[in-house]
Amino acid sequence: SLSLLADQFHLSKSSISKYFKTNLGINFSTYIEKLRIQHAEKLILENKLSVREIAEKAGYQNITTFYNAFRKVNKCTPTEWRQQKVIQQQHTLF
Repeated sequence: SLSLLADQFHLSKSSISKYFKTNLGINFSTYIEKLRIQHAEKLILENKLSVREIAEKAGYQNITTFYNAFRKVNKCTPTEWRQQKVIQQQHTLF
């Protein structure tokens, strides 16, 4: 969380927020969301877990929240994204 990060570095939450916005061009919560989705994408590519398990491992307590966040970033559901990646992998093999 932003509070935990601020405490760890002995900075204010507003200082941490300003750092993210200035240096990365996004706010802290967007940064965390992107990290979670990237982690979920790696888990999806392993193709061993259900979407619910992937959501939990990526830090989402609610599957609907995960679906909405994933769709916001990738413009498709996790299942659709997995299918697209499988097709892409098959095309690179031939």
